[in-house]
Amino acid sequence: MTSRVPLSMLTLVALTLAACAPAANMSATQSAMDAMHAEETSSAMESMAADETQTAMDSMHAMETESAMDMMHATETQTAMEMMPSETETAMHAEETQTAMGDMMTMSTGMFMPVEHQGAGTATIVGSMDTGYHLELTGFMVDEGPDLHVVLTSAAMVDPSVSSLADAVDLGLLSATEGDLTIPIPADADLSQVAAVVIWCEQYSVPFTYAPLATP
Repeated sequence: MTSRVPLSMLTLVALTLAACAPAANMSATQSAMDAMHAEETSSAMESMAADETQTAMDSMHAMETESAMDMMHATETQTAMEMMPSETETAMHAEETQTAMGDMMTMSTGMFMPVEHQGAGTATIVGSMDTGYHLELTGFMVDEGPDLHVVLTSAAMVDPSVSSLADAVDLGLLSATEGDLTIPIPADADLSQVAAVVIWCEQYSVPFTYAPLATP
């Protein structure tokens, strides 16, 4: 014999199933939301980690760049300092320059003036006891003539009437009648007695031009 299930029982079961359906649906929705939230949280954390990594790398790069620039600046500064002469070298160079200038001291100088002939330019005695002395004729010019000699004399004034020069020191034949000339002076010449430079015509004993000398 088949037993019958009361209608009230079936109704209760149907109502129970209907009540459970929304709860299951809500559970699935909550699971989906939880999964989405977890994914968003993971993405946010990954993004934050990436940003922190990038920031750390940027900071490290900046520090390395600054260190490289500091090293480069230090190297350039060291190189510049090495290229600069030291105070000792500068002092030595100044002393050498001073010594060289002392070796070429100007003893006396004067301008040529005409006597029997025209003359122009500057006569200067330069040198030192160590290097010796010489006569420099600068911008020099004199008229052409026979047997012209360069003579040092103690006479401060030279006029056409003289036939000889006092305390004459003959420096030899004049090599050119114009230009810049350098003429050696004998070591035994007493320069303290020299008062003038004369271009002297030895053949006729005539002064062409002379330069009275004075200490500068």
